[in-house]
Amino acid sequence: MNNDYIDINNIYSRIEYVEESSYSTEDELRKSNKIVVHKGKSFVKSINDIGNQISETVKNALRKTSCKYGIVENIHIEAYNAEYLDGLYRICHIKDRPECRKVTLKECHDTLVAKYSALFYVLRYELDKLNIKQKDNKIDIKYDDLNKFVGVLNKMNNNLKDGEYYLRPNYSDKFVNTNVFNIVRWTSK
Repeated sequence: MNNDYIDINNIYSRIEYVEESSYSTEDELRKSNKIVVHKGKSFVKSINDIGNQISETVKNALRKTSCKYGIVENIHIEAYNAEYLDGLYRICHIKDRPECRKVTLKECHDTLVAKYSALFYVLRYELDKLNIKQKDNKIDIKYDDLNKFVGVLNKMNNNLKDGEYYLRPNYSDKFVNTNVFNIVRWTSK
């Protein structure tokens, strides 16, 4: 196994999960040989806490998952074990479009601090297998396919619980004012 891959059972011994990075350039971070991941300040919530930004149809489907949620200008779907709204356990962002009877998923929203979702590539891969494809950096899921989406979310949470995914550093990026953090991705074993 590649040493860059981090098992979920020892994740916090291998990364620095902090609100503020002490690195102001990507070169400084790379030379440190550390993996520094941004830790959000806002806590995740349950589906019942997200108000009317999602229709009852979508809420009822998402209640069948162990996911957690957040609202910061848009709705985040986070893995079962997420505590904070940040990229580490984020699956995607979701926008309900009841007038079209579909939801639109994106990896990130432009106004976010952490402009990535570490589990998005896994989500995209699993939806691809169901012939639900990404187009123009978004994935549209018809209401008729919400059960498939819920099944994928449950599979991802179960695989995460069972240690079927590894975390790997992808690259670094500057966000949170002038701090530089690593961007990390979950991948299958």
